[in-house]
Amino acid sequence: MNELIIKTKKDYRGLLGYLELPFVSKRWAITSELAPNSTRGGHALKYTTEMIFLLSGSCRLTVSNGSDLFRSIDLRQIDKGILIEPRIYRTLSMFSSNCVLLHCYDRTFDPKEYIYNENELIDQHV
Repeated sequence: MNELIIKTKKDYRGLLGYLELPFVSKRWAITSELAPNSTRGGHALKYTTEMIFLLSGSCRLTVSNGSDLFRSIDLRQIDKGILIEPRIYRTLSMFSSNCVLLHCYDRTFDPKEYIYNENELIDQHV
């Protein structure tokens, strides 16, 4: 997981944030109206790279490769994009009532590439 800083310019009209994606985006998704005690994600993607942007509110992102990498980050500001490489298990939780997330992917949707069991990542690292 890498954090990419969103560049900003502010003047009397407001704040403009921009970032050049490290890939061509083939798919976008927005998550919103999230129940505070719910979770989203709970999977890894075999081949797809994902960028997650917090647009409003706050939440927690937890990532793991199934063995030696485990990290949680509280997303509270809109100044970062989180880059998640393939084969990294991700879970989103602890949503504020106004949380809105934008997800950008470098591949189109393929249900066959989803890994829902984190132990599958461990088995394939050995």
